[in-house]
Amino acid sequence: MWQTFSALNDIRWVALNDPMMIFRLFVQVVLFIGSATFSMSETALFSLRETDLQRLEKTDPPKAKQLRDLLDEPRQLIISILCGNELINIAATVNLAGIFLALYPNPATAAVANTLVMLPLLLLLGEVTPKTAAVQQPVLLCTRLIGPVITYWVKFVAPLRAIIHFIADYVTTKVVGEASDNNHILGVDEFETFLSDVEESGTVNPAERQLIVNLIEAGSKDVKQIMVPHPLVCFIDADQPVADIIDAFRTMRHRRVPVYRGQRDNIIGILQDKHIIKMLGEKPIDALTVEELLQPIELIPDTTTISHVAEHFKDHRHHAVIVINEFGGIEGLIAADDVFGYLVHGHSTYLRWQSDVQEISEDEFECHGLTSIEALHHATNIPIDDLPVATVGGYLMYLGKRQPAVGDTFETDNWNFSVERLDGLLIERVRITARQKEEVTA
Repeated sequence: MWQTFSALNDIRWVALNDPMMIFRLFVQVVLFIGSATFSMSETALFSLRETDLQRLEKTDPPKAKQLRDLLDEPRQLIISILCGNELINIAATVNLAGIFLALYPNPATAAVANTLVMLPLLLLLGEVTPKTAAVQQPVLLCTRLIGPVITYWVKFVAPLRAIIHFIADYVTTKVVGEASDNNHILGVDEFETFLSDVEESGTVNPAERQLIVNLIEAGSKDVKQIMVPHPLVCFIDADQPVADIIDAFRTMRHRRVPVYRGQRDNIIGILQDKHIIKMLGEKPIDALTVEELLQPIELIPDTTTISHVAEHFKDHRHHAVIVINEFGGIEGLIAADDVFGYLVHGHSTYLRWQSDVQEISEDEFECHGLTSIEALHHATNIPIDDLPVATVGGYLMYLGKRQPAVGDTFETDNWNFSVERLDGLLIERVRITARQKEEVTA
């Protein structure tokens, strides 16, 4: 073995004067260029963002169409590129082996020289350098070089690609089973990442991006996340004079108030400011009945998603619905304003004032018990895993497995949650402080 390595110095330089050797060296350079082209093609094409293609459609529509046609068939594209890359790399290895066989009289020495030279050259010229350039300038390379070359190559290599495609499908089916139809569905996280890229490019502004994200999330979040909870809903008893009902409505200063008869779960309708004004314009108070003041109200289960409620408001004239649970009890009230507030701001209009988190110091915060879990996380970056609760107060009840009292403190890995004030059973004020390192390690 040592003799083989020592023989690497015994090069027959005179062989370089052979015209065939000069031709082989020229072919080797061409093959390395081809290897680099296919290598950078794979990286550059799949590095193109939708925003890159959209900008290209405005400046150079033919190039944009050419690239879209390639990317519309990703499997066809990747097989074609790999076929070209592998064929050229094999040809380059064989050609370089012929060069070294002409330079070294001993075949074993030529094989060692071929390995020592071909491996670093292939990595440097055929992989690392072209892929790095492709990542840095994908649009430039795709429009100037890659698009035309790969378009022709995809057509040329079609017969070989079909054979490889068939064999790959057969082997894959035998090993992992039939392909799923959902392989190319874009996940929510991937789509939000795409939106962030689009925002950076200036195609959409932050408000538009947030609206799109909220619209997507509305399809998976239930109405309990944004409704006015039952303890905070104002009700009016129907068994009193109409004048008293109107006075109570004015005092409450809400646009919509549900009306019950007997028990609060027995909702018979809802008062709306516009309808009351209309009826008062048509009749005097003494001539009005409770039924004439009321508007019908829909009941929806608490498992209904926000997107379904939005569709309901769009298709019907109702502007508020009562949320009920599976036992027929009232969970809360949700109005069209709450849905709109969520889609635009990420939280309901009613709970907006309760979503503010007050920063006392770097490691201390205060918030209302009805502050949403998401609002707390966005304001403080406190990591809170997905839980079956929507508010900070619900989170404390989840931690304590009981109704909290004033002065109770609930510990997590790095934070303490203290109950500062209650309004009946409702947690009204919560103080959040970072745990000291000594506490955490104790």
